[in-house]
Amino acid sequence: MKHDPESFWALRDINFEVARGEVLGVIGHNGAGKTTLLRILNGEMGVDAGRARINGQRSSLIDLTGGFSRSMTGRENIYFRGAHLGFDREFLRRTEDEIIAFAELDEFIDAPIKTYSSGMLMRLGFAVTVFAQPDVLIIDEILSVGDFLFQQKCMNKVNQLRERAAVVMVSHSMSAITQMADRVLLLDRGAPVFLGDPVEAVKAYYQLEEAKQLLGARLSRHAGGAPPEEAASAPIPDWPDFGTLPDAPAAANKSASAPKRAAPKLDFPAKAKQPDTIIAPDTLPVLVRKSMNRFVQNTDSLADVTHRWLDEKGRLARALKGGGHVDLEISFTLKRFVRRLVIGAPIWSSEGVLVTAFGTQGRFAPENLEPGRYNFRLRVPSLKLNKGAYYPLLAILDGAEYMHRWPMAPFDVSSNPAPLAWGLVTLDYHWERGEAADAEKPAVGAGKY
Repeated sequence: MKHDPESFWALRDINFEVARGEVLGVIGHNGAGKTTLLRILNGEMGVDAGRARINGQRSSLIDLTGGFSRSMTGRENIYFRGAHLGFDREFLRRTEDEIIAFAELDEFIDAPIKTYSSGMLMRLGFAVTVFAQPDVLIIDEILSVGDFLFQQKCMNKVNQLRERAAVVMVSHSMSAITQMADRVLLLDRGAPVFLGDPVEAVKAYYQLEEAKQLLGARLSRHAGGAPPEEAASAPIPDWPDFGTLPDAPAAANKSASAPKRAAPKLDFPAKAKQPDTIIAPDTLPVLVRKSMNRFVQNTDSLADVTHRWLDEKGRLARALKGGGHVDLEISFTLKRFVRRLVIGAPIWSSEGVLVTAFGTQGRFAPENLEPGRYNFRLRVPSLKLNKGAYYPLLAILDGAEYMHRWPMAPFDVSSNPAPLAWGLVTLDYHWERGEAADAEKPAVGAGKY
């Protein structure tokens, strides 16, 4: 359809397919058209040209409290919101107990929801939606649901649903996008500019952001009345070219081999026997424990987690050398299928300051792992930490769902990377002496004030 230059198109030239078992992420700056796209897919809006076809039943995690009546009880609202979403009463009757248990509202389910907190309402809305077993699931910022532990329940449920459903997910969290999505669509001013690998899509997002900032600076100079020569000297943005989008991207069905699995069991064993490299959170300094914040061990998914730090000669080390080569070996047993494995190792100082983190995102992407024993190694060519005590944490995820988030044993850095060091890290740098300034020329910065 030919576009009228006088018209504003919220979306244009959109063309994609999402297969069962696939997650399509959608990103873009404010006003890019993400919300409009979700509303079209959710049936809330029509299209002026083209078509949006949904094969099967759809559910959406957009407005989790929509379809609730504040004068009704939580139990009554299961049926009220369920009807709003198109579920039949018999299905809701069969799943009522599961919905209540998942939302953790057993003792409050017969109270009017006007007495609920916002978190309780979100949990109930999420539970009603996801137990519908949809063929198409539409998500908007799922990670904002409830507290940390409930978010992990939500991610586990979404991981189960994605094994049989097509998922479209909008998020402003680039971390969540790279963890969850198989492909990512980047929108700009209503048009698609990139469709493909999640990490490459995030790079394109930041390139686009940088180009817009440069353009904004140039326009600001003109609008501010700067002299023409000064305004013209502002850098002209090299508008990023992300290539040609495929005409009709279609992904293979990735869900065939993915086994179904039960809800996770989250354990917090205070006295459980652990390898000496894994420690109990209550042994950490107070500031470190507060900064690390949350700890998870999903024993239904992961077992026998061990790690060890190695020096440049491959020897076991608790004291590391600043500036030296360091390896971190990690081993664990997966007890179920994992679609996308993510490993992270953030490090805190003894004062609870997050110093740095090592992660697989954007660098290493193990996918479709069957149950079994796995070993991984992180290689750090030159450890830039200054002398002191450091507290690492090991995080192992399936997409955005934590299977393990537990402190590792602290280690000491016994020497600085350089003879003199300040702060927590010493970066590589050097100084140079420039040529002497011409005595007859004014120094830089001299002149009228």
